[in-house]
Amino acid sequence: MRDHGLMLKLKKYSFSKKEIEYLGHKITPMGLFPKKELVRKILSLQHLEKKEELLSFLRMVEYHAKFLPNLASKTEHMHKLLQKGVEFLWDGECEKEFESIKGELPTVESLKSFDPGKMCVIMTDARTKGLGAILLQKSDGDALKSVMYNSRTLRVAEINYSTIEREALSVVWAVNKFRNFVWGREFHVYTDHEPLVELFMKKGLDLISSRISKWVVKLQDYNFNMFYVPGAWYKTADCLSRLTSESEGVLGTSQEYEFSVCTVTEGIIEQDEWVRAVADDSVLQRVCDSLRSYWHSEMKHDEALRGFCRVRD
Repeated sequence: MRDHGLMLKLKKYSFSKKEIEYLGHKITPMGLFPKKELVRKILSLQHLEKKEELLSFLRMVEYHAKFLPNLASKTEHMHKLLQKGVEFLWDGECEKEFESIKGELPTVESLKSFDPGKMCVIMTDARTKGLGAILLQKSDGDALKSVMYNSRTLRVAEINYSTIEREALSVVWAVNKFRNFVWGREFHVYTDHEPLVELFMKKGLDLISSRISKWVVKLQDYNFNMFYVPGAWYKTADCLSRLTSESEGVLGTSQEYEFSVCTVTEGIIEQDEWVRAVADDSVLQRVCDSLRSYWHSEMKHDEALRGFCRVRD
């Protein structure tokens, strides 16, 4: 380092350590753990007497949400006390949740460190009021171990979705949530809703609703295979889908359909062959002409263009 003109203060550095503490976490060869000092601070808190104290407690606990997959359901009554216009009345239910969280934090399991060289698996699930998802990777012995998990509540409009639409929404939301881990690589998606496998893998856009059609097109940017897994294996994702965390968007970064099509066809036919095929197809030529100008309302009554009209946006 001297040869390159670099200077270090040795008291600020540690070398050859098997574990380190960073941003409130302890990183070890076994995975990620919460920092013991922060856990002790949470455990030292006693009865909460006002909203400000409750808010501080929940913020400290929610910093460790990655270790507590059912956190929102376990803090439901405490969160209600933070709602606007609700009087702060600490009852038995709040005390029970308070003590339950304090009892669980010291015994949480570690999260596996992400390994770019191993296959990623996303498990998704949807219920009447929430979505849940887990990012997993294989550990030693080929057992799947959690890397990260997340959940969110459904918006008012989303609650009215059909079962298959909610399940499809959970897949789109989960893939986008874990985008930084799965983008540009092959991964697997596990679902306990068997019809989704047919819809997403065969991409029959003419057989499904326009809402699901758009989601299928957006997921064509990703290289994944979907598998049906019976519900009995879905305890964790099922639990996450029942949580009541803040709602988030379906796709934070929308991808262009043109790029999606190129991604799907890459490796199947050459680009020149694709262009010639489109030029020779009378229906696709009408679609291209409509995209260059605008879609007429009467086009939705055209049998040949009806399927394209539903996904034109």
